[in-house]
Amino acid sequence: MAKKEKQSIHPAIRLVISACLLLTFVNSLSVFVLGLFGEVASGTLTSYHSRLDDHGAEANRSRTTSKSYRFTADGKEYKGYVIYNSDEAWPNLQDGEVRRELISYLAVFPYLNKPTHQVEFGVLGFTGLFYHVLIVAGCCVLFLLVNGWLPGRRNRGLKRLKEQRKGG
Repeated sequence: MAKKEKQSIHPAIRLVISACLLLTFVNSLSVFVLGLFGEVASGTLTSYHSRLDDHGAEANRSRTTSKSYRFTADGKEYKGYVIYNSDEAWPNLQDGEVRRELISYLAVFPYLNKPTHQVEFGVLGFTGLFYHVLIVAGCCVLFLLVNGWLPGRRNRGLKRLKEQRKGG
């Protein structure tokens, strides 16, 4: 008897990869959901930091910016945090300093929120929108592939197995 080849991914690794893909999928999908259905509130930055990474980088890639913010929706306060690449170089917040930021949030689920400049289609442009479309589609395909749920894959394996049994 021939030894069976094990071709499946270890369940723990499959779980980690699936979780990462789902997180990336939700993050990119939230850009479209907030851009189409999001409401805007004025928020307050609670922390801001901009770190210069590369002097010679292409546009919007020279700095890593991180922001913590809070905003109020329907009388309840919500908090958010975001990290992104940009050329934005404000000075860091000083003690007691207040800066305003427009925040887009989903009215039915305010925990889904981002600064408005990250979800406006006009600011993202064609390239940004295309990037998020590719991320959503790519994550779906990879998720199905990792978990072995692609429709045609199982049938091909069965056909090969039947051919091997008939021939040998």
